[in-house]
Amino acid sequence: MKITGPDTVDASGKGSFRGLDSYSVGPIPFVRFENEWKVSRAFACRVVGAFDGSDACA
Repeated sequence: MKITGPDTVDASGKGSFRGLDSYSVGPIPFVRFENEWKVSRAFACRVVGAFDGSDACA
């Protein structure tokens, strides 16, 4: 984990999907909002946009 600002961090680690071998993921940006850590909107929109098109977070 790398602190990138007062309420932001980038996290890396191991991911897995449907029983496949684990793989490296990250860095994934997280933001603190109302005392909870959440994936940043910019990151989430890029991921969703890859599946649903560029207007997914419009």
